Amino acid sequence: MMVLAVGLYYIVLVGGGLLAIGLSANAIWRAVMPPAGLPRGASCGSCGYELGAIAERCSECGADLLKAGIMTRRNAIRMAGSLPAALMGWTVIATALGGVAFGITMAVVFARQGGQLVSQNYAATVRLAPMAHLHDDGRTYAPSADYTVVFDVDVVGAWGAPADSGSITVTVRGPDRESVVVMNAQSGAWQLFDHAGAEVASGIAFDPDDAAEVYRLAGLDVAENAALNHESSQLGGLLNRAYDDPFNIDNDAITTLGLVGMQPDQALGGLRRTGATTNFNPMAGFSAGLVESMAVSGVVLIIWGVGIVLIVRRRAKVIRDPRPEPGRPAPAG
Repeated sequence: MMVLAVGLYYIVLVGGGLLAIGLSANAIWRAVMPPAGLPRGASCGSCGYELGAIAERCSECGADLLKAGIMTRRNAIRMAGSLPAALMGWTVIATALGGVAFGITMAVVFARQGGQLVSQNYAATVRLAPMAHLHDDGRTYAPSADYTVVFDVDVVGAWGAPADSGSITVTVRGPDRESVVVMNAQSGAWQLFDHAGAEVASGIAFDPDDAAEVYRLAGLDVAENAALNHESSQLGGLLNRAYDDPFNIDNDAITTLGLVGMQPDQALGGLRRTGATTNFNPMAGFSAGLVESMAVSGVVLIIWGVGIVLIVRRRAKVIRDPRPEPGRPAPAG
């Protein structure tokens, strides 16, 4: 059933497109070409017989010319087609041709890039802080501990996939010092720096022991606090998750992953999201086919403009000089 529905969808889509192109071509033809069989001079508006002289009635059908009217070549051409319809029709055709050219160009670029068509620049900052608890006055909330964890992501790559370049930085800010982990978003290699900026450790795989060291360097004692130790290990998992899918670091499901289950009344237990800022710019990393797509668009625009000029000039010529074309005599009356 699904295959049938998809097949019908494409049949209607392609059929509708071909119909639109056909109608557009017909509108252009009727606007720029004199109708076939037009007489050289004025003719009866009822039967089309060419009038040889001014008269009250048509000598062929006897129609009253005051009622039937007199048709001239210029009037017949104007009635056969209109310039706005021709211009609209050419726009439809140019758009269709441009869409086909653009699709072929992007298919070539996509194949050339091995399936990687667009790189996107994405930056995000997510701040996490300990859960707050109700103050003794029963009206205000106070944080259960004085520290924050900040994720900074600045990467370029395909959405929903590992980054092609960039970095993921995690900063743990304790009461009087901080520690920083910088992970290469492409290779996963990381470096740990203390509050003085000195490198303390580095590696490829970031494990719970490394996360505990990050907390310790920020002045947080994970050895004496089981909840904080558990939180630091989960933070390590969150960093690895950010490495696998950096474009979703500001998503609630990511920023709270593993940090649930902590009760607000635990001294240092549980982190909550306190703020996030994001900056997503799909063009900052530049499309792999940006130059090609701009070139195709430019060519299509030029072709469209030239066609518009030719249609307008041809229409003006036909209206201005409606006489039969050389080598195409009008039929005898």
